[in-house]
Amino acid sequence: MAPRIKTSERIVLNSLELFNQQGERSISTNHIAAHMEISPGNLYYHFPNKQAIIAVLFSEYESLVDSFLRPPQGRAATVEDKRFYLKELLSAMWRYRFLHRDLEHLLDSDPELAARYRRFSHALRDSGRGDLRRFRRCRDPRYGSRADRIPDPQCLDHPDVVGALPVHHP
Repeated sequence: MAPRIKTSERIVLNSLELFNQQGERSISTNHIAAHMEISPGNLYYHFPNKQAIIAVLFSEYESLVDSFLRPPQGRAATVEDKRFYLKELLSAMWRYRFLHRDLEHLLDSDPELAARYRRFSHALRDSGRGDLRRFRRCRDPRYGSRADRIPDPQCLDHPDVVGALPVHHP
């Protein structure tokens, strides 16, 4: 027999589903309780308000993104690493799409979430700067023409990269 999911976890899962389907602004705690067939009091026992549920969902999103968006240790990131990062990031963004759909409203209505989001987005920005610098170096004419440059596996026009990219046939 599968272990029973705690009510607080069910509230979070159902809230994510409803927020993604109908938008966070359209869903109240009463909607969540009705969807789950529990009393609003039961929901409030676990979460004092909708912002508390959103804070848990944002924590899950942060943890998920942080779990895969770390550079490899002791070596440069490969094209396969970057493909993995992109695929996982897009998957996480889709799973928590309500966060991105109305981000301005969410951040305006919860100053604590806004501060957490700023720290999170700055950390993401900082982690991506190294890759961006390498990409710029690949495209910067100061480093010579494509034919003059030493092939760099970090550049998108490197044969290993081009060969690893999926081919689209219209």
